[in-house]
Amino acid sequence: MAVERPAPPVSGEELRDEVAGEVIGALNAVLGFSQLLAADEGTMPRDLRERYATHVREGAGNLRRMVLGVFGIDAMAASKRGSGPHAIAPVSPIVDSSASAAEPGAHASLAPMPSSAGKGAKVVVVDADARARELVVADLDGRGYELLTFATFAEALTFAETTPPDILFVAAPDPSAFAACHVLRGRDAYLPVVFLTDVGDEPARSRAFEAGAEQILEKPIARHDLRARAKNLLNLRKNQLALAAQNEQLRRLQAFKDEMAALMVHDLKSPLSAIAMNLDVALGGLPEEGVPDDVRGALEDCRVASARLFRMIANLLDIAKSEDGRLVARLAPVELKSLIAKIAEDHLTEARLRNVNVVCDASLEGLFEVDADLLGRVVENLIENGLRYTRPGGTLRVVAADLGTQLEVRVANDGPAIPTEARAHIFEKYGQAQTPGATRINRGLGLYFCRVAAEAHGGSILLGDEPGMTTCFSVRLPRRLFAH
Repeated sequence: MAVERPAPPVSGEELRDEVAGEVIGALNAVLGFSQLLAADEGTMPRDLRERYATHVREGAGNLRRMVLGVFGIDAMAASKRGSGPHAIAPVSPIVDSSASAAEPGAHASLAPMPSSAGKGAKVVVVDADARARELVVADLDGRGYELLTFATFAEALTFAETTPPDILFVAAPDPSAFAACHVLRGRDAYLPVVFLTDVGDEPARSRAFEAGAEQILEKPIARHDLRARAKNLLNLRKNQLALAAQNEQLRRLQAFKDEMAALMVHDLKSPLSAIAMNLDVALGGLPEEGVPDDVRGALEDCRVASARLFRMIANLLDIAKSEDGRLVARLAPVELKSLIAKIAEDHLTEARLRNVNVVCDASLEGLFEVDADLLGRVVENLIENGLRYTRPGGTLRVVAADLGTQLEVRVANDGPAIPTEARAHIFEKYGQAQTPGATRINRGLGLYFCRVAAEAHGGSILLGDEPGMTTCFSVRLPRRLFAH
């Protein structure tokens, strides 16, 4: 024979919390529905007015019975005895229209209920208290939202798998609310979450903010406050989604540009390689005598121009890489003295054609860890830039020195000085400087590349001073002496 076991005793603290929760819920219902009825100006349908009035009577009756129970008075007997103006007849509890009468006291969910104003933003309300859900629906109805309410987060999560919400109103005391919030925010980082808490429930407020709540509203909630919060948060979400879409579009555009740049570089290298090889063959096959100087000079100009075009293409590709963080200096031991002297020597033919005297002083001894390709193209860009602006009969000076903690490469010329107003942005992308008397305009990519390459080494480039010169570019890099 089965033996009935007595129910475990309920502590005074648990009983107090349970009673307090019921009292607060009933009080919120009374205040909330009273506010709706008080704000009505004859536009509310009669069935709604009667329904809300029933909620008010129910909440007031529950409050009366609870208060009488706290003082040890039989609530039902008191209500039967009461016949004065303050007596409130007991009413039957109201449940959601979709609820099944399965278990006594169970919180059934109000079926997803679209707004009478038509479909719009999907507003999901999750609260175990049916009256609290209906209050939120009543406050937001008529605003063009699709209002959907659930008693449990399991139902809300299942629904959200196929129909993502645009804003979520959550009853904070339920422990599952915080876990569900994390799940939904993981699916949609821009989902606004508003937690609904009881007055003075500080632990719930703290946990709500930790779970990522944008707003916290205390019950009972003023209608205008709820509407304003919903409108502002939905507008914010709309703007965030628009920005996210725009960022994705820009990302795809940038990826397309990078791909096209890589294809362009590949396609340009092949014909340039053929031009450079044929020019080398042509120059190497010219006899020592009988070839006019202008023909030889024209072929040499073509060879120099093709080499410069190679460097321009490489610069463009490296600049594109630097803009998404991929330009990295690949350090290796390099004999800088020989590297810089070789670059200066390669430009002697162009210097002679321009009637410019090139002086190279590389006093570096030993091996230093640098990216020879990047640093080499920096020096080439600075020398070519200097040759364009050095006056005929003038001097271009290339100096490399060991400063102890830094390496410095200076390229200076005695041509027209760079205007003061151009110095501030000369190393910016497309920063142009029209030097007085110059025949060409600097398009602003060569010096920008020099800055990017220097920064990839952990160094810098600046416009400095050189005795006897009008313009001096100084590249300074960390000194990394290679130890054998």
